[in-house]
Amino acid sequence: MTELNNPEDQLEVLSEQQCLELLGSRDLGRITFDIAGQPEIFPVNYTCDGAVVVFRTAGGTKLEQALAATLPDWTWRRPAGGLCLWVRLPRGNAEELARHALRHGVGLVPGPTCSPRDAWETWLRLPFVLEQEQMLEGIARLARAWEAYAPAARPGPARAAPAPHQVDVLV
Repeated sequence: MTELNNPEDQLEVLSEQQCLELLGSRDLGRITFDIAGQPEIFPVNYTCDGAVVVFRTAGGTKLEQALAATLPDWTWRRPAGGLCLWVRLPRGNAEELARHALRHGVGLVPGPTCSPRDAWETWLRLPFVLEQEQMLEGIARLARAWEAYAPAARPGPARAAPAPHQVDVLV
């Protein structure tokens, strides 16, 4: 590996036109954000509309990435449609966690709220339509709430909740 003595000698400054030509020649790239003082790099699909770069994202992708990084024991399946992600807690009770989350400034919809049979005790309904900053802050607060709640978390009820693909949800 070559050591850079003067990084400016290794950089090529591109004109706006050169940048747009390069961007227009591809549809997959990376974007970097500063999140809590740390660089976060995400792959992105994009297209160019003149001098405007338009990102194409699947619903829930950023929410899923934030959950996987912050709450790795939680599980979910990417929905085929809709505006929410159904997340299963590894242990504990969604209604109890929702009460803890309120103390951390996060409002949650526990699964039983959406079930005509008070099922889904270990499930949460999380929207992925929030602005990215708001969503990331919400996930960080949710992680703090989970940390405060998790040591006291009891295993979920003995009866099994219905699988998420069954129709058991009131919308």
